[in-house]
Amino acid sequence: MPEVAMLYYEYQYNPKVKITGDQVVEVRVEDCMIKAVKLIRKKMQQEICSRGLAIETNPSSNYLIGTFRRYDRHPIVNWYNYGLTCNQEEVENCPQLQVSINTDDQGVFTTYIENEYAYLALALEKYKDENGKYRYNKTMILQWLDNIRKMGINQSFR
Repeated sequence: MPEVAMLYYEYQYNPKVKITGDQVVEVRVEDCMIKAVKLIRKKMQQEICSRGLAIETNPSSNYLIGTFRRYDRHPIVNWYNYGLTCNQEEVENCPQLQVSINTDDQGVFTTYIENEYAYLALALEKYKDENGKYRYNKTMILQWLDNIRKMGINQSFR
């Protein structure tokens, strides 16, 4: 397609396009819009859960092309936290979606499945709350990851 070829050429060889592409543009979003998006997200998660759908996560890929810069902030913790925390309110407020940890294109992201689990485990183990206390227990992190591993196996054989 000529349009794609032109865009590729412009991005690779036109310095003005590269400069423009590197610029960060901030847009102020009204609080009511943020609230609306959160409500929609919660409704979508309920729908995903009710249908028994599974969410595949690729932590390294998500980190490199996503909006979070720390593995302990990966959204998987907000989708499934059963066993990761003893706080009953946090467990009840989490949708407890079926999730799995996977790798994305190994050639691009140079990672292995073992790394994906290790990155999350290490990040959660080192994560401290606002008071400087460790947020998660190592044994609970490992059990949580094992639960996710089992979910992944079950998802692949459905």
